Amino acid sequence: MHFEKSKKILEALKNADTILINIHRNPDLDSVGSALAFKYILAQLGKKVTIIGPHPVEPAFTFLPGANTIKTVDFHTFDFKPYDLFLILDSASSQIVTSDPKLPLPSLPLLVIDHHKGNNIEADIKLVKEDASASAEIIYYLLQDWKMKITKDLATILFSAICHDTVFFKYTENDSETFPIISDLIKFGADKNAVLFHIYNNLDFEFVKQVALVLSKMKQEDGFIWTALNYEEYEKMGRPVGLREYVSDHFIQSVKGA
Repeated sequence: MHFEKSKKILEALKNADTILINIHRNPDLDSVGSALAFKYILAQLGKKVTIIGPHPVEPAFTFLPGANTIKTVDFHTFDFKPYDLFLILDSASSQIVTSDPKLPLPSLPLLVIDHHKGNNIEADIKLVKEDASASAEIIYYLLQDWKMKITKDLATILFSAICHDTVFFKYTENDSETFPIISDLIKFGADKNAVLFHIYNNLDFEFVKQVALVLSKMKQEDGFIWTALNYEEYEKMGRPVGLREYVSDHFIQSVKGA
């Protein structure tokens, strides 16, 4: 067994009939992939599952099975009453979940699974593995503990989540764990080429121009590199999702001496 809490987590999932899963604000592919992986798993257990988030999923992520079922909601008005359990993934604080620092989490049984340092969410069950490169790695280990089969679709979902959170293995927390997981997922049928195409070789032309504009404003001060748009520029762009993260992950962190 990888985790002492594996059995307790599975029991909590089996005892709930209607389960709510989050994707966090400005969702990345680890958030989306982890949620979709659990929806896939819970469907095998006959559970009713809804995935919600405060911001929409990037169009590039919709190639994953089930991505079109994710709902963008206002956490202030969403009706939590029909649900037995709230599964919170890849989120270290309530603000990351709801996108509102003043809004508390709903009064539902909470199950937290995460890999971020400093997770401060109080939950009925909480599993945090800080040396995991992605929440999807934790889910892979849970599947092993539960002796559940990993299908091709599930392997692709988990593979894409790990790839995106590590910027295709550029930033990993623990190579000795990440790469064996990736090897296993490929053996299970993960479609590496589909992930590469949709995430890295399928950028919208206007998005690339937006990246260029942000990069043109980049400044360096004593090794600290930053860039900013004024609000009017951001509005004119149509408030692009994922632009900040893309520029940071692919360019700013790669500058020599940064």
